[in-house]
Amino acid sequence: MKYLLSRDLLDFNPQEIPNTKMKKDIMRDQLPNPIRFIIDYVTSRAKDSVVELSKKVLYQKYLEWCEEDGEKLFSNNIAKKKFSDIGIESKQVRTDGRKRK
Repeated sequence: MKYLLSRDLLDFNPQEIPNTKMKKDIMRDQLPNPIRFIIDYVTSRAKDSVVELSKKVLYQKYLEWCEEDGEKLFSNNIAKKKFSDIGIESKQVRTDGRKRK
């Protein structure tokens, strides 16, 4: 008790939560699951490997991830909106004169 009473708390700010692993885990757990999926998917890839996926393929990977982890599924439109919120956009590619997404 003597030790605790002798501590100088003038610079203590209870609003500043240290950036610990527990804080990061709690913040990550609060994210919508499409965003958590993207974090898991991106971190599971090799750092120097760049692969462009269509939103359709990405959504299929998202469905597999949700099934494996027991996560609640978002609809295709909502998941695509969440993907767009973090900068993953649909790109149209022309192959043999036909548009593909």
